[in-house]
Amino acid sequence: MRIAIDNRAVVHSGIGNYSAILLSMLPKVEKEVETVPYEDGLAFNRQGFWNKYVNGLRRLIRDQFMFRWVDKNNIDIFHNPRNTGVPVFKPFKIVVTIHDVIPHVFPQYYLNSWIERLYYEMMIRLSIYRSDKIITISEFSKQELIKYYNVPEEKIIVTPLACSDKCRVLVPEVVFSVTKKYDIKRPYILTIGGSEYRKNVKTVLEAYDDALASKYDLIIIGGSWRGLDLAAEYRGKPGIKFLKGIPDEDLIALYNGAAVFIYASFYEGFGLPLLEAMNCGTPVIAAEASCLPEVADKAALYFKPLDVNDLQEKIRKVLQDEKLQQMMIQE
Repeated sequence: MRIAIDNRAVVHSGIGNYSAILLSMLPKVEKEVETVPYEDGLAFNRQGFWNKYVNGLRRLIRDQFMFRWVDKNNIDIFHNPRNTGVPVFKPFKIVVTIHDVIPHVFPQYYLNSWIERLYYEMMIRLSIYRSDKIITISEFSKQELIKYYNVPEEKIIVTPLACSDKCRVLVPEVVFSVTKKYDIKRPYILTIGGSEYRKNVKTVLEAYDDALASKYDLIIIGGSWRGLDLAAEYRGKPGIKFLKGIPDEDLIALYNGAAVFIYASFYEGFGLPLLEAMNCGTPVIAAEASCLPEVADKAALYFKPLDVNDLQEKIRKVLQDEKLQQMMIQE
């Protein structure tokens, strides 16, 4: 069986990694499967008018003639793991992975105009109604698809994500070398998400009071996002450090070295950083929202997503109770 994998997501992005791993691993777990990458050579992103609009239109047109490529390459199944990008005319089987419906739930933050909203809704509905099967990554995302788009339950297959086997407990020397590289000299609390609205890092920053700052640094992975810049807003506040563009191996070391990892996001399709931190032997505090309790189950401590006092209480509880830390690590 020849399965084409749409490999047009941004390299090293979450979906880009998902596509690359499918391409390499499917033939290893199923010997009769051969995977073939589908690419179009177009740079389609938000960097400038040409990439966003011109290449977006070119890609949309090419998608509608995808059947020519499929036929030429003797493809049995076309798998699109990018949420959208399914042709109207499709004389072949299509499986699509829809990771989440974030732009539909928060259009005011992710879609800048009515044109973008119309385009997104048209594309996501094409993916839903023209595909033969839909894969999604959590039971929560499945229920969101049913809720917002009335997708028949039997059409959706939930296939949870797994983190890389590179996420593991490291020797202290490796962790120390990475913390030294980023000039981290004290014990630290780690969070991820930068300035992105739904990542809710603002709540973590507000919970980082003087008592915590006297003993711990707060390390935030990520930068500005669509005009929002928490690093600029909190510039000069002692103990706070924003890191962006760091390589995966350094992130793994930072997970390892953290006293606690906080994942404050109030809407996710899955929430892979939870598993990454846990695999690195780090206690995890997560927002009690969307799919996060489904993913972390009893291995994390939960707080009300926008409740600063609740988060402060949970941080102190973990940092002050070594027995609790060990139970969370072993869970």
